[in-house]
Amino acid sequence: MPAVVTLGDLTAMMAADEHHRYEIGPEGVVSIMPPPASRSTRQNTTSADSP
Repeated sequence: MPAVVTLGDLTAMMAADEHHRYEIGPEGVVSIMPPPASRSTRQNTTSADSP
C-alpha cells in the first residue's frame, strides 16, 4: 500500500472490494473493516438458534 492514498485510489479500492467497507476518520486515517452483518443474516441466525 502506498504511503499516500488519494481519494481516487480509495474510490477504486472500494469499487473493487465487495467484502469490506472503507472509512476515513477525522485525522485522515483509512480504516478497512468487514461489512456489518445484514439484517436478514442476523434474523436467520436468531431464528435458527431459537427453539
